[in-house]
Amino acid sequence: MKSVRRARHQRHDRGQLAKWRTRHVGFIFQFYHLLPVLTAYENVELPLLLLPMSAGERKRQVLTALDLVSLSDRLRHRPGQLSGGQAAACRIARAIVTGPDLIVADEPTGDLDAKSADDIMKLLVEFAARPGQDDHHGDARPASGGLRRAHPASGKGPTGA
Repeated sequence: MKSVRRARHQRHDRGQLAKWRTRHVGFIFQFYHLLPVLTAYENVELPLLLLPMSAGERKRQVLTALDLVSLSDRLRHRPGQLSGGQAAACRIARAIVTGPDLIVADEPTGDLDAKSADDIMKLLVEFAARPGQDDHHGDARPASGGLRRAHPASGKGPTGA
């Protein structure tokens, strides 16, 4: 697996960079940004529609991601039919469905109760600790559980979770 840190992007146009981000970076936004007219399955499938893969491969990856976040039984539900914790799990499934090298999360647990927030953080730690995941230094050892917190506004660099 190529390290995100070592990838060279100076010579890529916007389209190439967008394709690279789709494959290598998963985003978890503070607000859900789940499309209300789509099911949990369809919301998770969205990033895969931008990649060259068969419908069967997309289905396998979506079902795997939903299973990892314990939403296999809610895949036909729309966002309005999910609890807050389930909606957060859905957005995490969408972020991990491409098997990204890096996940950028903006307050992924900010609006959840303590138990749901703890469950989501455990899930992120498990994902970060998977074999082959790189930490921010580009080596394969997960440091501090594989998660890093960055505080760009304060000027402080990454810290352990």
